[in-house]
Amino acid sequence: MGQRCCSVGKGNSEVPRVRPSLRKSTSTSSSSTGSGSTANLHRFRDVMKRSFKNPKEAFDMLDRDGDQSVTKQEWMDKLCEVGRTVNWDADTMEMMSKYGEQFFTQMDTDKNGILTYKEFKENLKLRLTEEVENFGRFREVLKISFKNPKVAFDMLDRDGDQLITREEWIATLGSVGEHCGWQQSDMEMMECWGNKFFDQMDTNSDGELCFKEFKENLKRKLESAPRGGS
Repeated sequence: MGQRCCSVGKGNSEVPRVRPSLRKSTSTSSSSTGSGSTANLHRFRDVMKRSFKNPKEAFDMLDRDGDQSVTKQEWMDKLCEVGRTVNWDADTMEMMSKYGEQFFTQMDTDKNGILTYKEFKENLKLRLTEEVENFGRFREVLKISFKNPKVAFDMLDRDGDQLITREEWIATLGSVGEHCGWQQSDMEMMECWGNKFFDQMDTNSDGELCFKEFKENLKRKLESAPRGGS
């Protein structure tokens, strides 16, 4: 893949420090098509799935008049209200405000200007094969970039407490990529799938990643159906 190797010597060699935040924020991108659009849609779907166990609940909140369809106007009027209800963070609210119309267009499969529940639900689904393939690629990128997995772990462990929280993972993953010279396609994959990769690595689902989990998940055989959500 052409990545630079980021490994360092054994022992107490100093771990390269990276900027504490990358999050190559798609919310500030001016592109409305191509890979940037794909990255935003993946993030939108992930936010919705993490916020609502039942997609019908989200759909009903967006369906202001209760007619079982969501117009673009309803979508734009209600999207941020939904976010306030389920406590989206400021970055997510900004993304929804900036890209809400684009998300509607991408969800409206038949392009008739009206979103049905079937369209909404089907567009929130992630293809399991895609998730498995991307997780495999993620592991391969890390293994190429780091001969010693502890070096990668320590770079992601921003506060040095030997645990990586989801927040640390998301804030630091891209900075590690910049430091290692990952290809643009790999950087975009990390942006799109970072939360899913954390779920895959967090074996006991406690919201924290220890080195044992990190190391073992870089080794384990890929499953046909990934963990960490549908």
